[in-house]
Amino acid sequence: MNALLAVALNTYREAIRNRVLYVLALFATLLLFAGGFLTQVSFNHEKRVYLDSAAALIDLFSAFLAMGTGVNLIYKELQNKTVYLILTKPISRTRFLAGKLLGLWAVMWVLTISMGILAAGGSAILGVGGLAALSRQVVLSSFQALVLLSISLLFSSFTTPVLTGAFTFGMFLIGRFVPDLHAILHRKFQPDLARDTADRLLDMLPQLHLFAVSGHELQGRYVSIAADFVSWRYVGITSVYSLLYVLLVMALASWMFRRRDLV
Repeated sequence: MNALLAVALNTYREAIRNRVLYVLALFATLLLFAGGFLTQVSFNHEKRVYLDSAAALIDLFSAFLAMGTGVNLIYKELQNKTVYLILTKPISRTRFLAGKLLGLWAVMWVLTISMGILAAGGSAILGVGGLAALSRQVVLSSFQALVLLSISLLFSSFTTPVLTGAFTFGMFLIGRFVPDLHAILHRKFQPDLARDTADRLLDMLPQLHLFAVSGHELQGRYVSIAADFVSWRYVGITSVYSLLYVLLVMALASWMFRRRDLV
């Protein structure tokens, strides 16, 4: 356990030192643009425009940073030869991967909470409210980042950074549009074994659309962060789903990494 926490802490410190402050600076700049310019031209829809912009920025920044950091995680350790030193210590490859995941997820929590605080500050200045909805979006984005980090670790455990990035981004896109892909299958194809198989395969992929619900229909009702957003119960259920999915992905990543020849 001490070795796992040491890996997680080292990963956290390295990521904080390299990336987070730049990301927050860019996020603050874009948020000021959304809060200043867009709300001025929104014609009495300031609350909806600002909260939609803030939620979208938190969602996309956290998702792309999770994919970007996960892509090079194992490759950098191999290139710098640090993985060989770490694995000579009493730590298994499974705990090494778990420590990397926990360290990066801690970074994502710091990032999303900081973005949420910036968004809440802008909301207070503009007087548009929505603080409870923004806090729920922060939690959803953090758990989405966990899923994307685990997928990046899975691919990086056996392939190159370029392919890892391509595969992870592909999973992100498909995961966001699973309901639409299901609808296309049912509209374009007759019920048969091939369509049923495609349906099941889509269900096995990460259901990332669950983490970005504002502006979409959910169980027959329109969900908006500016009006009728999801409850904390929904956030809890979705978070449990992400944890279970990550456990399965990390079990597969661990198996692949144990089989990899590091010599």
